Amino acid sequence: MKKRADGRYQKRLSLGVKDGKRIYEYVYGRTIKEVNEKAAEILSLRNRGVVLSRESVTVEQLCRKWLKSEKEDSVKPQSLYILTHRLDRLCQFMGDIKVRDLTAEHVEAFREQMKAENAPSVFNDVLPMLRSMLNYAVRCDITARNISLGIKPIKYKQKQKRALTAFDLLDIRDAELDTWERAFIDI
Repeated sequence: MKKRADGRYQKRLSLGVKDGKRIYEYVYGRTIKEVNEKAAEILSLRNRGVVLSRESVTVEQLCRKWLKSEKEDSVKPQSLYILTHRLDRLCQFMGDIKVRDLTAEHVEAFREQMKAENAPSVFNDVLPMLRSMLNYAVRCDITARNISLGIKPIKYKQKQKRALTAFDLLDIRDAELDTWERAFIDI
């Protein structure tokens, strides 16, 4: 480990040999503890087969990597299924873009697409996950900053609901319903 001119610490990790050349990964941090934590995380991910070449990580690969390392062991299977389903929508739209090339305009375009499809809740569900993924990417030195921080969720009005009127209640009472339907209505 060495201290750089900019004040940060740097540690070089050897990740093995490919095509006769040794592959190194560099980890940076403000403190020695931070560098050691990042190095341990990278080695842990590598041992689980998760680490990719950082220059070519796409949004889809980042989604899978984030789910595997951050969510897989900490959420219930049903929650993991929902997260995966929501992130599939994101990956359909921008999955092949490299994380380092990702801009706020890409996220804004996804936002506009969800507005056009009349699916604002999809965008509003995906946005916090995207922020968390990009924070993870910053921690792993895949990207320098989280471009999603300034993006706001879509504001939309939910449909107004109304209470049943006395006439509605009379219509339901007088309706010809079998026992199953009546039990359902009574509940």
